[in-house]
Amino acid sequence: MVFLASTRKKAKVKFNGFRFKYVLVNPKKFFGYRKERIGELDFLIAEEEKAIIDSLDLPDNAGGVSEVAKAVYNAKDSIELDRLFRFAIDMKNRSLCSRLGYLLERFGTDADVLLNNASREYVKLDPARSKSRVWDKKWRVNVNLGDMELLGWRET
Repeated sequence: MVFLASTRKKAKVKFNGFRFKYVLVNPKKFFGYRKERIGELDFLIAEEEKAIIDSLDLPDNAGGVSEVAKAVYNAKDSIELDRLFRFAIDMKNRSLCSRLGYLLERFGTDADVLLNNASREYVKLDPARSKSRVWDKKWRVNVNLGDMELLGWRET
């Protein structure tokens, strides 16, 4: 399944053996895309930093928070962190900033620039899971994913 962002509701589409699902995005969150062209077809594609932010905003469409964590880990050294931070802040989602800040710091990258935009209340790292007994006070995150889920994939 290929997910496409749209500011208008659209039906699922099948084309050349691929299934496309449109995800309704608030127009205020529709930024961070660049125009590309294949043949005569123009289309918008998310900048890598925005793809990570969109995935953290709607983790169910990206395979869950553990998959988003893998993307953050794999991209942290190759993306423009200033752009990533700007996109996160521009989403105006404090929970997203807390989760991103926690993940980046867990993976060894300073994310203090996000602290002023982080949640004022505790949020679950993975919103789809129940709370754990582990709390990160700095980012106000209930860490309900274990080390194996966050980093264990690197061992394989």
